[in-house]
Amino acid sequence: MNDDSNSGAQAASQGQDASTQAHLCDRCGEAMYEFHCRIICPRCGYQRDCSDP
Repeated sequence: MNDDSNSGAQAASQGQDASTQAHLCDRCGEAMYEFHCRIICPRCGYQRDCSDP
């Protein structure tokens, strides 16, 4: 039996640990950047606070 359900998750996590993974925007999926205690999307302008889960 061929189980492809985990292949994408395994490929995405290879070579990266939790400390190096980028934040992804909840709205558009763009990689976000941290600025002080804000996490900001450069594409759509969505912002999160660093204390948000």
